[in-house]
Amino acid sequence: MAAEFTAIKDWLEIEPGITPLFNDGRAEWTASVILRKPFDLSKTMEFEPGIGPEWSSDGKVAGVLSLHFILWSTPEHKFGWFVEPTYSYSFSNGHEQALGMTVGALIPIR
Repeated sequence: MAAEFTAIKDWLEIEPGITPLFNDGRAEWTASVILRKPFDLSKTMEFEPGIGPEWSSDGKVAGVLSLHFILWSTPEHKFGWFVEPTYSYSFSNGHEQALGMTVGALIPIR
C-alpha cells in the first residue's frame, strides 16, 4: 500500500509505501519513500520516474528506482490504471538486486 502526494506542483511527488513479501510462512516487510518527477504525456497519460531509499524488516537498506506509467479514464483524473516496473539494489552484505512489477487501479482522494 502506498499514498502519493504533491510536494511541489509539477515538480515533486512523494510516495511513502509499505509492502509485505510472504515467503516460507513468514512475512518480510519493506518500507520505501520514492521521490518522483511527474510528466504529463497527454491529458490522460502520465509518466513519473522516481528514486528513493527502501528498508526491510530484516535490517537491509536498499535504493529503489521506479518508472510509474499512469492511464486515466478521463481528463478529469477520476479513475485510472497504473503500471510500475521497479529495480532495487541492496547496500547490505550480498548486494541483492530485485526487479518487480506492480499493476493496479488509481482512485484520487481530493
